[in-house]
Amino acid sequence: MRVENDTDDNGGFVMDKQCEYICRSILGFDWQPKISPEAQAVLDGCATCLERMYILGACHSIDKIGLEESDYTDLVLESSTVVVGDQTYNGIWVVEPWSGWFLPDSVEPLVKGPEALLFVPRYKSPEQDITHAMALFYGEDKKNPRWSLRHIVDIDGREVDGDTRAKEILRDNGLPYKVERFYEEIDGPKIWFQRIILTDIMANNKESIEKNVNGVL
Repeated sequence: MRVENDTDDNGGFVMDKQCEYICRSILGFDWQPKISPEAQAVLDGCATCLERMYILGACHSIDKIGLEESDYTDLVLESSTVVVGDQTYNGIWVVEPWSGWFLPDSVEPLVKGPEALLFVPRYKSPEQDITHAMALFYGEDKKNPRWSLRHIVDIDGREVDGDTRAKEILRDNGLPYKVERFYEEIDGPKIWFQRIILTDIMANNKESIEKNVNGVL
């Protein structure tokens, strides 16, 4: 274990017992993130334990991959705010997460990871009376990021029945923006973030192809 956060002897960084239980007993991680009290408060505001599991699972994935990089420093979770329309959100700010954009067995990242990542739980739809599980914002400045919305995420636990899932998919398809839906039994908390990276890779490849085509025409 690389960081101990169950006391505030580490520069004010604290991890509460519930998140420690999620990491060790539910997810099976011998790991604790370096998390500020403000970021911990954002985690506490998640609607469900499952949403906390997904955020912590993503952070663990980023940290685990980063350990393989020679210039990597310890993962730090801070807190930041972002304003969308008339809504102000507090989110969990992952400082310098770029190394997490390596996929298993890849020699180098297939797309450049952001300098900053913000997990915003309970993100409200700007179009309808819907609250999504979370939104992911990217920033290109690790010290003072300007946040850009990149992914809107919903999560279905194992207990959600097929009829409910079908209705949610229909609702998603009727929205003017993309919702990325994850299923606990398929895209669980430990692996779901790889799909986010794959989505970024595909979007980057599409953009590169369009630039090359436009350069020829």
